[in-house]
Amino acid sequence: MLEWRDLDDARSLSGYDAFIVRVLDDRMELVLRRTHRPVVDVFYGKKRPGFGVADFDNVEAGNLAAEHFISRGFREFAYCGYDGINFSDVRRTTFVRAVERAGYACHVFTSRKRDDNYFNENIIKSERYSLLASEAKAIRNWLRILPKPVAVFCSHDLRAHQVLTLCREAQISVPNEVAILGVDNDAILCGFTMPTISSIDPNGFETGREAVRIALKMLCSDEARRNPPCSFTKPLQLIVRGSSEIYPIDPPWLSDALIFIGRNATKGISAADVFSYVGLSHTTVGSVFRRKLGMSVQDALAKARMDEARRMLEGDMSVADISRKAGFSSVQYFCRSFTAAHGMSPIAWQKAKRQK
Repeated sequence: MLEWRDLDDARSLSGYDAFIVRVLDDRMELVLRRTHRPVVDVFYGKKRPGFGVADFDNVEAGNLAAEHFISRGFREFAYCGYDGINFSDVRRTTFVRAVERAGYACHVFTSRKRDDNYFNENIIKSERYSLLASEAKAIRNWLRILPKPVAVFCSHDLRAHQVLTLCREAQISVPNEVAILGVDNDAILCGFTMPTISSIDPNGFETGREAVRIALKMLCSDEARRNPPCSFTKPLQLIVRGSSEIYPIDPPWLSDALIFIGRNATKGISAADVFSYVGLSHTTVGSVFRRKLGMSVQDALAKARMDEARRMLEGDMSVADISRKAGFSSVQYFCRSFTAAHGMSPIAWQKAKRQK
């Protein structure tokens, strides 16, 4: 965690064997090069020859965000980030392309030309919540003219927090009119708001471990010094919270029913519990589910359980534990259902994912 004053004299860095650092600008790059030590960049603002890279997979984040909103039935989409910042540009481009492949358009907030020093100091280093008055006004006006309901993917949680604050100031309802998703799963930014903010967990622990692995390779291998490794960590999961926990469909009780299923499917609830929750007959609820979603209530419960099981298979949990935690009645039933849905067993699917 280099401070700006550490860069004033490369000699002050001579006691280190290697650096794992956010290389924010060309000046920092130059000073680090003069140390002649291995450098692993965990910011990756641009390609810097001779530096290793350990970063988050921004392409995967954009695709995951689009999948989240599309699966919830949104038809209007928007992106709010920072122009000219690599991580934001990649997330925006991927999100827009994924939305367009699904047959929709995406509204993009275009920020003014940034000042590198201001951005690095205030957004990246200090993570200041407040916005310049001119930028706040521009985003607020942009939010007002967006078609509603709209799903807004933000470049990271700080931006999502700012958008949420501006929606509140403009009396725009979140998530009913504007659903918001960020990236980073920052406990403070996401957890201490009303509503809480949905976010993509970038698996920062694994990125940190990978950075150390790369630094060690560069210390121990001339080949790794000549051709430094690059690693991009896949997201751990998308955590749905209040800011995007909605399905923009009629009738309103259908959204409530789907949220109830999403929260409780793994707890062993049945279709009867769903009927009781919305206070309508099984005939009415079943008919609307089939007409609007093309599935029965039982199908929706099964899908929610399978989605959760598939997410857990990304980790190291055993199939038996996953079956239990996802709400399946037995391991055998889970394995049969998973194989029928995916064409391979849970173990085979897990192995295939790890090999990618």
